[in-house]
Amino acid sequence: MYCANCGSELDADASFCMNCGHKVMQPVSATSMDSEPVQNASYETSSFDEDVRYFVGEKYPFYESKWKRMKEKGNPTSLNFPAFFLSIFWLGYRKMYREVAILALIFLAFDFILYLVGYQYTAQSLWDPVDRSINMGVAVMMGLFGNYFYQKHTLKKVSLIRNQGLTEEVKQMELKKRGEASFLGVLLSVLISVVIYILPASFIPMNVDQVELIKYGTFEQYPDKTVGETFDDFFARGDWQEVTNDSKSIVVAYHGEKQIDNHNYDIRIEFYKEKDSEAFDIQRIVVDDEALSLSETTSFLEYVFSNGQLHGDDSFDGGGPSDSYMW
Repeated sequence: MYCANCGSELDADASFCMNCGHKVMQPVSATSMDSEPVQNASYETSSFDEDVRYFVGEKYPFYESKWKRMKEKGNPTSLNFPAFFLSIFWLGYRKMYREVAILALIFLAFDFILYLVGYQYTAQSLWDPVDRSINMGVAVMMGLFGNYFYQKHTLKKVSLIRNQGLTEEVKQMELKKRGEASFLGVLLSVLISVVIYILPASFIPMNVDQVELIKYGTFEQYPDKTVGETFDDFFARGDWQEVTNDSKSIVVAYHGEKQIDNHNYDIRIEFYKEKDSEAFDIQRIVVDDEALSLSETTSFLEYVFSNGQLHGDDSFDGGGPSDSYMW
């Protein structure tokens, strides 16, 4: 007999579980001293192992060998590649909905903690390095402990069903209903994840690196190359910094140097963006401590984006002078 709460093995006459303290319900007898035997009813006669086999289904030989090896080693780890690659979907396929909910809560907790500590998500890729590390950690955990989690789930569910004192026919129907793998369970796992993790997480603000938003952003007029790539190609050296970041707006500055006709220009480009928007624009460009006019700014950007590939040359042919500048 096994505990319906934690799956631990129990003595036949145990009244509570020594592992978790759960009260043990003794199986209901088919007859009693004050009643006649029930006719045409077959009460549970199969062993616990047989019920586990029926609960798991056609994959029982695989899991039996894994569980047996875990017991022999005294180690709860064993490889399960579907659990590694599919994680939540595998849990849903095996109808482990409680574990799906726990995993979703873990992801939600990580997002909330990252927000509290002020972690800034990178704009360089769709999958942030920290998120990637968390997902990989969960995948490794599932790949190593998935069989153990499924064993605990199976023992608990089978014990619960056996302790209900059902007839053999009803018991087998219940075992199949609770244990048979299901693609519908995959869909349910997605729904659970959406309700418990994705929807609540959408209300947690993301701290995004504002400098990277601009570095890896593009101008509408020049969509084929990011601002950062263009500046890296054009300027001899340069650096980015966040100048202001208040409740409504953000100013990011790029400071670089460029040699043209043996003159080393000191150039500062300031970008402005609203706090709740990913769009940005040039606030001003300062060359050798002199701010450019609007027309000079436009000409300068055209010059940078059209001649950036000439980075490293001592002179430039393109652009043509505008006022006192080469561009």
